[in-house]
Amino acid sequence: MKFVEIFRYELSYRLRSPATWLYTALMFFGPIAMAHFSDSANDRVINAPLHYAEIVGFIGFIAMFATAGIFGDAATRDASTGTQALFNTAPITKLDYLGGRFAASFLVNAVVLLGPPIGVALSTLSPWLTHFNWSPFRIGAYLQPYLIFALPNLLLSAAVLFTIAALTRQALAMYLGAVGLLIVNLVVVNQGLGSDTVE
Repeated sequence: MKFVEIFRYELSYRLRSPATWLYTALMFFGPIAMAHFSDSANDRVINAPLHYAEIVGFIGFIAMFATAGIFGDAATRDASTGTQALFNTAPITKLDYLGGRFAASFLVNAVVLLGPPIGVALSTLSPWLTHFNWSPFRIGAYLQPYLIFALPNLLLSAAVLFTIAALTRQALAMYLGAVGLLIVNLVVVNQGLGSDTVE
């Protein structure tokens, strides 16, 4: 099946790409650094769900550009390397071609987004941070934001960015789309915080 072959090729390509490992390092070590340098003077519980959500929200800005990089490359690589005409004459459908690349990129990006929960969870085991306030380890506190917020947001943003990149074949247009999504996200978050304040 062509879809599976394209999926495997794209997955292999992404795993060989230095950019993928750079995104993974940022997603993993960024939250660890934030947990290590959090201000504990006000007796905040570092891995409390609210504080963890703040860390994930901040890392989300970096994650958006990682998503743009991964999906933008998948959609525009052939146009930028001049091999688009070759794929246009190949006996594959657009669904197999674009679907295989999207699915592989989504899988890689979903694994990259496991960095924050794993990083913060491992920080709770650091013996040199015993002076911090830690709540009891609950795997649900890390999995719930990932499953309820991170993955749905990834699916939505990836679909938008991949579509922009596939239609325009321009990385600039795709990154402008990423900036637009970030602005929309900021507006929605600020509106939510404003309504909570009023209540």
